[in-house]
Amino acid sequence: MGKNVKSNTIYQLKTDNSVISDDKLKSEAFNDFFVNIGAKLAAEIEDNSLNTNSFARGDSRPTTDSNFFFKFSEINEDEVIYQLRSLKISKSTGLDNIPAKALKISADIVGPPLTWIFNLSIKKGEYVDEWKKAWVTPIYKSDDRLKCENYRPISILPI
Repeated sequence: MGKNVKSNTIYQLKTDNSVISDDKLKSEAFNDFFVNIGAKLAAEIEDNSLNTNSFARGDSRPTTDSNFFFKFSEINEDEVIYQLRSLKISKSTGLDNIPAKALKISADIVGPPLTWIFNLSIKKGEYVDEWKKAWVTPIYKSDDRLKCENYRPISILPI
């Protein structure tokens, strides 16, 4: 037998004392909530004055614990090819619409140039904007289904 599939259709949402049922307005309400939740959480966290940009460039820099260092390391072609071959072809494609099956089949061909791109990103501390974009689906957690805060975002990123 197959898995039990639950419908995740969201018929209505409550925003500022009104209930909306228009799909576009519901999407905008979720987008606004999910986009701003990070800033709200960050405001509650104590500032430890670390420059995270240095981490993105791969610089070794101590955190508040002077015995701990964080550094991104370059990767090699074998690692990339192994990961490409390990992709689950049943997973959804991201915004790039590149199926996992295509990457899996062409791992030996696309592995070397992808390795070069990934390592260049690590060296420069710059990451392709298109790789950061995602399809976001709100998944119900619990309590009142009309409130955005009772949903969590699931992101489908490009492979």
